[in-house]
Amino acid sequence: MSKAGLKLIVLSICMGVSLLWADNLRNILQTSLPKLQNYSNLTDKKIKNDVTTVVVFLSSRCPCSHGHISVLNTLAQDFSSVQFLGVHSNQDENDTQDALYFKNLNLSFPVFRDENAKLANEFGALKTPHVFVLNKSGGLVYEGGVDDSLMPDTAKKHYLRDTLTLIENGQNPKTQRTRTLGCEISR
Repeated sequence: MSKAGLKLIVLSICMGVSLLWADNLRNILQTSLPKLQNYSNLTDKKIKNDVTTVVVFLSSRCPCSHGHISVLNTLAQDFSSVQFLGVHSNQDENDTQDALYFKNLNLSFPVFRDENAKLANEFGALKTPHVFVLNKSGGLVYEGGVDDSLMPDTAKKHYLRDTLTLIENGQNPKTQRTRTLGCEISR
């Protein structure tokens, strides 16, 4: 077999695994989120299948996560056709205080409690805020930070906004993975 043929086979296998993983992420959201405690005031939000979805892992104690809340809320409002879902996975944070913290933020998107960090493990989320963007087909098109800074005021690159703008314009994101900054998710 030629090198080109072997490369094609390896690429096909990798793409197949990637597509299965992306489909699996969408299925995990569909089956897991309705069962989780919703920390937000948005109890009527239904999880949609056929829209671009931003899944962002958040913390009630992490300064980086807290610092990006207003940016995430603005993005959720600016990109109203995109579904934003917050996930809180830290196992060492107080459930009662967390619920109060997220409710008081008055976010425009729901935040769900991830018992035993199941979703964090399935997604491979490492820090807060850690962002995953799924396209309308459920494919993972971006993973990483909201921007290139611990605090949004000093950010020079706005990865999530750039990704959503490209998707909104019918283009694929140029950057598919970036470094995630913030506090480690405790498991």
